[in-house]
Amino acid sequence: MHPKVVWQHPRLGLLGPSDFTLVAEEVGVMPAILDWAVHEICDQARTWRGAGNSDFFIGFDLSARQISYPSFVSELSAAMRSRELAGFMLNICVLPPGRIAPTDDEVLLRALDALRSLGIAVGVNGCGAESSVLSWLADIPFDTFKIAPHFGSAIGVKSRTDHMVSSLVTMSHDMGMTVAIDGIFTPAQRSRAMKLGCDFAEGALFGELAPPPPSTSAPLLEV
Repeated sequence: MHPKVVWQHPRLGLLGPSDFTLVAEEVGVMPAILDWAVHEICDQARTWRGAGNSDFFIGFDLSARQISYPSFVSELSAAMRSRELAGFMLNICVLPPGRIAPTDDEVLLRALDALRSLGIAVGVNGCGAESSVLSWLADIPFDTFKIAPHFGSAIGVKSRTDHMVSSLVTMSHDMGMTVAIDGIFTPAQRSRAMKLGCDFAEGALFGELAPPPPSTSAPLLEV
C-alpha cells in the first residue's frame, strides 16, 4: 500500500499533495499534518495485522525536510510502540532534493539512522524526475531505489528505456539497494520489470486510488 494525503477543498475539490504541500510548509502546518498521517498509517497497519495479514508493508513518500522535523522520528516511534508494530511494516521513500526546501545532509543522515534503528527501510524516490538524485546517492545511503513512473510506463515500449532501467537496477543492486519501479499499468509491464531485475512494482495495475470518505474535516489518506 502506498498512501497519499489529499485535501478535500470546499471550493477547489480534491487536491493532491503537490497542490498544497508547499503552502502547508510555508504556513507551518506540515508538522501537524505529518503527525496525523503517521498515526493513520500505523492504525491501518495494526488493523491489517489484527486481521491476520503479515505479508505487507506500507510505503510513503516524504521530503528530506519533513523527515528531519525534530518531532518526526519520536512521533513515529511512539505511534509504532503504542500499536506494537514492527519496523518492517513501514517503508519510507525520500523525495529527491529540489522539490521542497532542502535540509542539511547531516541532519537527514541522523534522522535516517534513527529510522533504521526502528527497523524501517528507507529509500529514495523519483529517479529520473531530478538529476540531482544520482549525486545524492554518493553521499547518503538508502535501502531502496525507486524508479520514476515515466520509466515504468515506457518499459517494453522503448528499448532505450529498458536499457536505462536495467542499468539503474544493476547500479542499485551493486550498492546494496532493492529496486521498486512505479508507473506499471499492465501485466506485460510488470513481467518486463521483473525480468529487468526490479524487486517491487507500483502503479494502476495494482489498484486505483480509493475515493475519500464522503465527509471529514481532516486531511484524507488516499490509498
